[in-house]
Amino acid sequence: MSSDSIFISYSRKDAEYMAKFSNSLRDAGAKLWSDKQILPGGHWDSSIETALESCSTFVVLISKASINSNNVMDEVSYALEENKKVIPILLEQCDLPFRLRRIQFIDLTQNPEKGMSLLKSTLNLTSTPSSSLTYKGADIKSKTASEIKKTEENLESISKKSELKKDAVTLNKIDESTKKDKETENTVNLEKEVIKEKIVKDIPKIEKPVLESKNEKSKNNIVKIAIPIVLIFCAYFVYSSINSSEKTENTINEEVINEEVLKDEVVKEEKVTIPKIDETSLVSEIEPIKTDSSEWNLVKNSKDIIEYKVHMRSFSECIHTKEANEIIKELVLKNEENEMFTKSNSSKKLLKYINKYGKEGEYFENAIDSLDVYYKSSGFVQFSSSIGKLYFENMIDVDNKIPSKGDLIIANSRRNLHLSAWGTPNYHKVTYTTSVNEVFKVKNVQKTGSAYWVEVSY
Repeated sequence: MSSDSIFISYSRKDAEYMAKFSNSLRDAGAKLWSDKQILPGGHWDSSIETALESCSTFVVLISKASINSNNVMDEVSYALEENKKVIPILLEQCDLPFRLRRIQFIDLTQNPEKGMSLLKSTLNLTSTPSSSLTYKGADIKSKTASEIKKTEENLESISKKSELKKDAVTLNKIDESTKKDKETENTVNLEKEVIKEKIVKDIPKIEKPVLESKNEKSKNNIVKIAIPIVLIFCAYFVYSSINSSEKTENTINEEVINEEVLKDEVVKEEKVTIPKIDETSLVSEIEPIKTDSSEWNLVKNSKDIIEYKVHMRSFSECIHTKEANEIIKELVLKNEENEMFTKSNSSKKLLKYINKYGKEGEYFENAIDSLDVYYKSSGFVQFSSSIGKLYFENMIDVDNKIPSKGDLIIANSRRNLHLSAWGTPNYHKVTYTTSVNEVFKVKNVQKTGSAYWVEVSY
């Protein structure tokens, strides 16, 4: 396939139109490539990839089918990434994919003759391709739309008929249920009457009570009144006798208790003694007086900034103010360093910490070791030439021109990293190319003549 050939991308659903379109372009003098040219036994993906790499122009037929085709969209993406000349051909009205919206397309939906003449000038063809091509996607759509409308009307009439049938059935059911309700109501009424008759029959006849004479009644009433009165008198007599006995007992008990209490109080008065006051215990209970110096001895070794500030506020004329402020400054710097290291969760943040605090940093060694978590790849590179030219420089010790294991080195220029050192079989294999100011960690050092080669991680 020549470099001035044209690659046509299309959907399988537009194959019929594609055949006519490609023939008209060939007749006009265009050199085309399409998937029809893949020979039997040829690998599909590799053939398309080779054709895309070698073509100069990429034409894509835009339809509703093609914008929903993953293969077409993959081919478009590849052509755009490889900076090919992309020409979209609009066959029917549809939403252009986002990646093609910034590219001017040729519209064949409104004026095919004008569109084909524009395609001729764009492709530098000798003659204008045929403009009699018609894309049938729109016609098919209009036919299907009318058919859909008819089917919808038929379905609507069928649904109405079915609803009427359902209504008739429900009415019949309602009539039958009302009839049944009337029958059941009559039977219920008959049953009620039968039950009433049974109840009337089963009720026993109540005999009339024999009336007592007036004299017997009066006698009975007198007896009823007399008995409670007698009982009340008896109860009162019993209660008064019990109460009087309890009072005599209480008076006796009170006299006995009073005598015992008096005896106890006399005994207590005899036993009470005045305790001696221990002067040493009183002295120990008095709190010592807090002074500036005594409190400073407790605070001066603290690592808490708040304790120093509280001390200075507690004593208006604190003699340790200057010393306290210096300690506070040191603690602030240490806290900042600690916070910076603890938040170093990437190689960039670790390098930032190392660059700021250097070997004097409290966590310098930890930061160097932590880089191994992120520096997973490795390779061999020349640190310096035989004439002493430096391709890298030491990040921490700038004046040191001989690398050591564990050093961090910065690239002064772009250099290739190799799979193995100079003079070994895999030296020709390049694994990585450095960028300027990129930082690497030295794993091993190898001297070759007066030059230095290093194995680095990155």
